[in-house]
This record gives sequence, structure tokens and C-alpha cells, in this order.
Amino acid sequence: MKKKMIVVDIDGVLAKFDELFDSYIKRILPHVDTPKKEEVHLRDRYGIDDDAIDMVFNKFVGDGMFQFCKPLPGIQKINYLHDPVIITVRPKEAAEDTYLWLAGNNLHYKKAIFTKDKSKYAKDTAVIFEDRGDYILPFAEAGVKCYLFDHPYNKDVKHKNITRIKGWNDVKTSDINKLCR
Repeated sequence: MKKKMIVVDIDGVLAKFDELFDSYIKRILPHVDTPKKEEVHLRDRYGIDDDAIDMVFNKFVGDGMFQFCKPLPGIQKINYLHDPVIITVRPKEAAEDTYLWLAGNNLHYKKAIFTKDKSKYAKDTAVIFEDRGDYILPFAEAGVKCYLFDHPYNKDVKHKNITRIKGWNDVKTSDINKLCR
């Protein structure tokens, strides 16, 4: 029987993407209002249309900005997880910057997967660390042990398989590793 994975997201779980993107968009589009922290989708967060968001996001990727995200406190705990797999919806064009960021923060992982559909990995997952409700719910519904990083944009996400955590200090790696045997 194949051993199931420990899946770890990057943005909102390991990296402070929102903080960096908030300052970046303000430089590119100074007229943009203060971001609505309870909104997860960028167009809703900044109250601008999809074309404007796409333009700024593509520039963000092209400028290699993903490598400059600040880490969340305690992220080195993933180094104590058994062969964690990074699964992210970051575009493939950001792969090099992502690998630089992971290496620059001394994070060890089995592999990194760039995908638009995280849910296709649910059946192969024992545990997931995620911040987005729309990404974590398919895992919860598949019986995966889910750890949801608490953010204003995911306050309404609830499921019996989801444990809400404030950060990596709430994670006991020995308990997580037992779930993957």
C-alpha cells in the first residue's frame, strides 16, 4: 500500500504572500483602496477588475517577487515532517523563484507540485496544511486530516476533519508523522 503524503501549501502557510502583494499592488496602482483582509480572491480583496488584477499579478510574477515573501514564524517545523510535499497554485512561471525561496529559508521537502487543481491529490494525502477554504474542503470531504491556518478570509470554513491553527507553533510534528504510516 502506498504511503500517503503530508501536503503543505506555501502562501498563507509558509510565506506571507498577502503582505508582500498588498505593498506591491499599492506601488503599481496607488489608487487602490486598503485591501479587504476578509476576502481571499484578489479582485475582491482590492475591489478592481480581473484585467487589472491579472496585469499586476503577471508583473509580480515577472519581477520575481515570490522569492521576497517573508516567512511565517516557525516554518522550520516542516523540516521535522516526514517527506512533506509542497503543493501550490503558484504559476509554473514562478517555480524558480519558489525554489529559491524554499532554499533560502532552509526548508526540506520531498517535491514541489505546481497545479491549478490541488483537489486531485486528496486521495493520496494523509495530512494537509492550507489556508484557503476552497482548497482545503475537498481534502476534508475525502477524509484527510486538515490543518487550516487561521486568516480573516477563512473564518467561515468548518468541517469535522479541519483543525484550525494560528500558526506553526500549534503543530506537533510527531503526531502528524504518525498519520502517514
